[in-house]
Amino acid sequence: MQEPMPPFAPNDALSDAIEIGRVGRPHGLRGAVVVQLHDPRSTALEHAASHELALRLPDGALRAGLRVIGRAGAAGRIVAIEGVARREQAEALRGAALWVARTALALAPGEVLFVDLVGCRVFEGPVDYGEVVEVFEAGAAPVLVVRQGEEERMIPFADGAVGTVDVHAKRIELRDADQWPAQPAQDPALGRPWRSGER
Repeated sequence: MQEPMPPFAPNDALSDAIEIGRVGRPHGLRGAVVVQLHDPRSTALEHAASHELALRLPDGALRAGLRVIGRAGAAGRIVAIEGVARREQAEALRGAALWVARTALALAPGEVLFVDLVGCRVFEGPVDYGEVVEVFEAGAAPVLVVRQGEEERMIPFADGAVGTVDVHAKRIELRDADQWPAQPAQDPALGRPWRSGER
């Protein structure tokens, strides 16, 4: 589960920011970096204003002044950072988390953010199947990891499996939950060998 971003000033555009990617390798010699997005389809980075973006470095420090200057593969974006002009400086940013303000995320009706699904309780009628502890991409549809005690279920986030979603009430209603039997819970730190990409 993603940990929350360190607090910003109440009026800051980033007060309700979410993580959308991580800094990978440097790009070129002038301080640019390649950011790998958690969702390769996301256009949030291209549409966000500079004041709606920030990097959180591994030591907790924050960097602003970001702008996209190109693409690097399906999930990669080349980003320039104010005050970073050398490859060695860019290398020091490897692993930093990219955060974007929610105001930059234009959701279509019925769309939800993965981060908002984490923490939802999952039901079929009166039966509580547990809490969403992780969401990850896996081919045709994202997968919800729903944990109840020492067991978990892998449930596709697709029309055939999920009925209604109310992120404000933190409730997801399933269709025919028995299709996805419970199995012993895995330690998230061990990873899931068949998962594709990052959250």
